Amino acid sequence: MKKIVVILLLILPFVLVYSISFTGKVLAKYTHISVERIVLLDDDAEEYEDGTVIKLGKGEEYTLRVKVFPDLASNKDFTVSILEKDVCEIDKEGLIVKALDYGTSEVVLTAKDNKVTYSFFIRVTDDDIQAIETNVTELTLGIGREGNIVPTIYPITTLQENRNLIFTSDAPNIAKVNANGKVTGVAAGETWITIRSDYKEDVFTKVKVTVSADVIDVITFNVNGVYQTSQAMLDLKSMTEITVENYTDLTYKVTSNTSNADLSRIGEGIVTFHKNGMYKIEVSVKHEGQIHTASLMVFFRS
Repeated sequence: MKKIVVILLLILPFVLVYSISFTGKVLAKYTHISVERIVLLDDDAEEYEDGTVIKLGKGEEYTLRVKVFPDLASNKDFTVSILEKDVCEIDKEGLIVKALDYGTSEVVLTAKDNKVTYSFFIRVTDDDIQAIETNVTELTLGIGREGNIVPTIYPITTLQENRNLIFTSDAPNIAKVNANGKVTGVAAGETWITIRSDYKEDVFTKVKVTVSADVIDVITFNVNGVYQTSQAMLDLKSMTEITVENYTDLTYKVTSNTSNADLSRIGEGIVTFHKNGMYKIEVSVKHEGQIHTASLMVFFRS
């Protein structure tokens, strides 16, 4: 008799759990239970806060883990809508988000029952600096003359806290450089300026600097560093200074034109920007058989 009682006591919890579960399913079948809330879960099945930001690299995919409350809700179906479709897309089943291009998009989950919503954000970005490019690869200066090395960090979406750069000269007695990339000729000779990421030491580039007592700046842009403008049309000739006479072959080029500027009047020194972005512009002239060039980075934001 005692054995029977012990056995009954052991199986009683399982019977109660099953009974409660069965009763709940029966009630759910014959009684409509509305959705109270819908949430996104992390990989540990913990709830993300409403408005959370999920970072993806370009081309990466993210599988949604969605939970609808209560567990016995009659209709757990939901829809997924992406507001910025050029940033990311959702597959036909509405469970996998794919990052298409850099930017941020809001994603909204909506329960079909009761129209309960939950929103979060997909941010397509690259946290790490991957490369550094400069407006010049070689720089020739006279003694006491200055030049500017203007770096561009790639990808352009690198986080601000990872964008710090360190400028160093191999021979400061020949050419010195400050923290902003301004190079000053000190004495005749050659040296290298290294531009290195402060966040990632293996990302760097170098610029060769030649200092000569005989060098004069034949052609320059009369603005320093990165020129920022909100004017769609830029007159490059008004920004150019030529210190010699009898020069020929004045030429302008936009060598970095990922945003497709209008170059139909580039021969006149006129360039028109269509999209916000960074543009590398070069000007050159021929004087006494030598080609002299100058470079400028233009940042256009309308």
